[in-house]
Amino acid sequence: INDDYCQREASTNVSFLNAPTATIYADNFNCCAGDELTLYGQQGPSSNTITYSWVITGANNNVLQTSTEPNITFTAPQGTGTYTVTLTVTDQSSTCSSTATETVTVNAKPAAPTIAFSGSPCISEPPVRLAATGFTGEMHWSNGSTGATADYYTHGMAEAYYYDPAIGC
Repeated sequence: INDDYCQREASTNVSFLNAPTATIYADNFNCCAGDELTLYGQQGPSSNTITYSWVITGANNNVLQTSTEPNITFTAPQGTGTYTVTLTVTDQSSTCSSTATETVTVNAKPAAPTIAFSGSPCISEPPVRLAATGFTGEMHWSNGSTGATADYYTHGMAEAYYYDPAIGC
């Protein structure tokens, strides 16, 4: 307003720039020690103007991994704990950015089951029945059986593994 109480105006065109959206995707944010976990940050088609900055930190903000790729693979440390994953997505043409954070929980792998003969170990009296102990959850055998026991009709290597739903490993 001037001395004559007249109003003066100025105008300008204000344009807003859209920031990209940072979102971290994974099949699961819980994994077992030593497992690989793929983390996805790319949203839609790639663009020459979009950049990615990943930082994975552990206890005391100790940096474990960094990357500038749209998607990364994180190999979980052998120790248990929680790890912070931070992704910053920047549109270089506008300098607008967005940051997302997720927590990855790493659990210890369960102890291996104990496998023993459950009956005669002689193949001349088939089947040879093996039994597993020391596990919770569902046991899976190399011959395709599931459960605490499996019958084998030929000699060779027998393997058993299980998934412990309590810890996700």
